[in-house]
Amino acid sequence: DRSGCARWASVRASWVGGWALMGLGGIKKNQGNFEEALGVLTRAVKEIPEREDVHREVIDTYLQLGMPDDALQQYNRLADMLHKRFKIAPDRRTRDLIEAVEHA
Repeated sequence: DRSGCARWASVRASWVGGWALMGLGGIKKNQGNFEEALGVLTRAVKEIPEREDVHREVIDTYLQLGMPDDALQQYNRLADMLHKRFKIAPDRRTRDLIEAVEHA
């Protein structure tokens, strides 16, 4: 069925695009260009919202930019999504990343 194939192709393109954006965001972070990295990584989150590691990169980038409130908001969006879709909490690595902000 054509519509099924079209949906599959769209989902696959979204995942591939999300992975590419995540890679580019990592390159920008490694170059110290955190503002550009944030823009790229937030687009990656929109493409592949189920990927906790992408959210974690956005959270880390907010922290690198000195934006702890935005990091907490991103964490809360992630936690809500994980709970609603999968009935799970964020991974320990993600919780560790945000813990220092909550206790500051």
